[in-house]
Amino acid sequence: MSDVIVSSPEDALVETLNQMEIRHGEGFHLVKEVEPIEYEPLPDMVGYDFCLAPDARPKHYFTARLVTDAETGRIRYDVVSNYAQWLFKERAEGPYCKLLATDTAVIGYAARIFYARKDGILWREDQLNDYMGKGESNDPRVEVFAFFDEDVKRGDASRAITRLQAALWKLDGSMCLVAARRGADPRKEWIYMTPSSKQCRVSRGDVPTEKDVERVLKFHFGRDNEDLWDGTAIIGDPSDSSTLPEVTWK
Repeated sequence: MSDVIVSSPEDALVETLNQMEIRHGEGFHLVKEVEPIEYEPLPDMVGYDFCLAPDARPKHYFTARLVTDAETGRIRYDVVSNYAQWLFKERAEGPYCKLLATDTAVIGYAARIFYARKDGILWREDQLNDYMGKGESNDPRVEVFAFFDEDVKRGDASRAITRLQAALWKLDGSMCLVAARRGADPRKEWIYMTPSSKQCRVSRGDVPTEKDVERVLKFHFGRDNEDLWDGTAIIGDPSDSSTLPEVTWK
């Protein structure tokens, strides 16, 4: 346990920035558009989550976490973060984006690493396979977003999603396909999402059939888009469920 005493979110931020600078050899700053989070991971602990970015790359948002002892304010362990996702994002997401870019039914697409690792490891660029892991439940995955025309027919969407899901399966990585109409917020107004039981590579089994896809569309396709989104990236950690990546429109 560290001898540093943290008695406020301000103290926690100073210590977090200091540890990150020492670890990575560069300066970082708080992303002011995203509110810090103070919480209790366990009854005897206080946790602080900050959205940070490196000074040299201010749009490379990520989350850093500091946990302290609730009674003494002492740091329980070194800061952990998911900053390493930026070492691997382009290579991890690239094959998925390339596939969606060539599909004729898809008018827009995006991707992000989710379940990005939060740790204190100084990852190297040549450790992509180690970072992504074996495809187990706690390993990072790639979430891909496919957007269709607002007036797409249900049958056309079903065939396109089935085709996309089969093609994405061949990339042999843990992944989740989220399909939505243009203008919809895919966090809330999706029409299809890969079932959670089929997102982890080691346990997902066979690719969903068109019948499987239809079963999901039956409950989600008829909804109106109430939560609108123009495809602009939402500021914050790109692996966080509260954000969305920038959509590439064809």
